[in-house]
Amino acid sequence: MVKRLEQRRLQERTRPAWLVVALLVLVLSANPAAADGPERSEPTWLLGEVGIGPVFGTGFPEDPVGFGVRTQFGFGGGFDDAPLRFYLLASLQYSEMYASTQSGTLTSEITRRIFDIAAHVRTMVVFERLRLFFDIGIGGSFLGSAAWVNDRDRFETDASRFAIYVSGGLNYRLNRLISLGILVETCIPTARPESDFVSAVSRVKDDHDLLGWTSLLLTTSFHF
Repeated sequence: MVKRLEQRRLQERTRPAWLVVALLVLVLSANPAAADGPERSEPTWLLGEVGIGPVFGTGFPEDPVGFGVRTQFGFGGGFDDAPLRFYLLASLQYSEMYASTQSGTLTSEITRRIFDIAAHVRTMVVFERLRLFFDIGIGGSFLGSAAWVNDRDRFETDASRFAIYVSGGLNYRLNRLISLGILVETCIPTARPESDFVSAVSRVKDDHDLLGWTSLLLTTSFHF
């Protein structure tokens, strides 16, 4: 009997919160121009986007894997009689990648931390609510590397590089304000250190790649 009373009180307390959540979902999912679709409603010019997902060290000799978080903001638009949109975007992305290596009796735990800041031009093709896009950008990639060797010695090094960013993806316009999508991006540094110190102390064969990465991010976009 006491348990039933407690459950009833809990339901009464949480009911207003659930109503607020349900109302918020209805507001966000409602289409202001239900008959005409989002493209025929009042146009938007500003774009804010956040993303999170796995990152792969495709240009690093130890093949690290990790995660990345990203935010970007920009503005743009298109033409009424053409299914094209163009945006100018500024992005910030932080990534961490990890790998374990072994060479003989030497073991190493390698960490790569990367901070990227870039400017991009986005070209988007609109198919009703589905949009395909392609981005090309330039910016700076700041790399911090560390190796913990044999659980005893720690080595660190830093590098900064000018980089080219190539990305593409798609998103689905839920309504006038919100889109969900996928973004795949590759960072191509234009230079690299003569020798990757962390690879050297870890006895990982350096294939002299450009120490770039590829990310696969799930994104949420906000249109204003």
